[in-house]
Amino acid sequence: MRKLVVIMAIAIASSTFNTVKAQEVKTIKLEQTPGEFTVKGFNLTEGTYTFEVKNNGVDHPVGFGLATVSQPDVDHALAVITNGGRGLNDGESDATDPITLKPGKYVYWCPANPTEQYELNVSKKD
Repeated sequence: MRKLVVIMAIAIASSTFNTVKAQEVKTIKLEQTPGEFTVKGFNLTEGTYTFEVKNNGVDHPVGFGLATVSQPDVDHALAVITNGGRGLNDGESDATDPITLKPGKYVYWCPANPTEQYELNVSKKD
């Protein structure tokens, strides 16, 4: 069942990505440690980002989900990392495809590692 949910999330996430020029994409690096992300919420300005996630010391595969606050679950994820459905083992990292974030509130979490949902606020460019 979990694998089916992850596959559905990938399909949904893939259909929402915007194609952009490489020089317009910013990379946000995150680490997962046992039970938590090392960055527990942050703020960005609207734009296009990739999220690179590294498993740092978690003894089982981890992943990454990003969703709007109004739909904060894997079935409605905007971006997902699953490393081909097997997750990221200790020491491995992977990145999402570029995703354009509009102003609003988002949450990110690991569907495989019991992390809480952390808040990501996106504000309008000045």
